[in-house]
Amino acid sequence: RPDSGAGSTGYVYASFSSDAKKVPGISGNLGSGKATIEWDTVATPGLVRIPVTGGPARFSTWAKTRRVLQTYVYGDGSNAQFRFCVADSAEAFPAGTPTNLEVSTWRTIDWAGWRMVNWDLERDSVGSWVGNGRLEGQLRFDGYQFRRVQGLSRPITTVYLDQLEVAERLLVGVEQQEGPVP
Repeated sequence: RPDSGAGSTGYVYASFSSDAKKVPGISGNLGSGKATIEWDTVATPGLVRIPVTGGPARFSTWAKTRRVLQTYVYGDGSNAQFRFCVADSAEAFPAGTPTNLEVSTWRTIDWAGWRMVNWDLERDSVGSWVGNGRLEGQLRFDGYQFRRVQGLSRPITTVYLDQLEVAERLLVGVEQQEGPVP
């Protein structure tokens, strides 16, 4: 459920619930989470944080090396923005602190339908929020954040989030072969 603290502001109503909508073609998929946010179009800025509260996503940790955080987002074309949030240095702060939260850069939800959204934790930039802007220790998924962009975003955002995963980026070599091209 959306966090009424931790910087969430500028919204009238926000909910997060289970939904039957699924990314097609993935066997065993139980369904997605549905985020619905009605923005206060007078307030600026609008930010909603949806933290994870349990399960493997809350308790698994990993290092940033060769890791990509990814999820499918079913966009609504609302032009709201989306980003990932991770707890950094989870080994030093197992319960977490407000200052060890790091975020990806914002992605504008300008599409309709499913799209894979990635954050390469080793190569991509870190966004600005309450952390120090660096991924330094063991990471743990904290949640998702959404924001309204004044004059661009629609007053209501409804998106689905499915298949959160920490993937490993693998190096694949291509060997040049001698001889004629077949």
